Amino acid sequence: MVALLAGKNRDSDLSSAHRAAALTYIDQHLSDPTLSAVQVAAAVGISTRHLSPVFARAGTTVPKHILGRRLESARQLLEKPAAISMTIAEVAHHCGFTSAAHFSHAFRTHFGERASDIRSGAVTGRSIPLD
Repeated sequence: MVALLAGKNRDSDLSSAHRAAALTYIDQHLSDPTLSAVQVAAAVGISTRHLSPVFARAGTTVPKHILGRRLESARQLLEKPAAISMTIAEVAHHCGFTSAAHFSHAFRTHFGERASDIRSGAVTGRSIPLD
C-alpha cells in the first residue's frame, strides 16, 4: 500500500513538473505562431499523449491554454498607452496570431468586448477592469 501511495505521489509530482515546464515553455514561445501541443510536449520531453492529461487535470487543453495566454498577452499590450503606435493587427501578430480576423473574433468571444474598445480605453487613459 505504501508503494502504491508513493507511486501516486511520484506521478503527481512528475505531472506537476511537466505542467510547470510546459507553462514556462509556452510563455517563452507565445509569439511563435507555430506553437503547438506537439512542440510543447517535445520541449518537455514527453509525448502529446502524456501531455494532454496534464492539462486536462487543470480543465483545459494545450491549444486552449495557448489561445488564452495569447489573448491575455494581447489585452495587456492593448492596455498599455506606450503600445498605441501598434495597430490591432500588429498586436495580434506580436502575440502569435496569424490572422487578424481570427484574433478579433477570439478576443471578443473571450473578453466580451472588441480589441479596439480596449485600445480606445488606453488612448483616453481610462482604466479598464479585467473581469
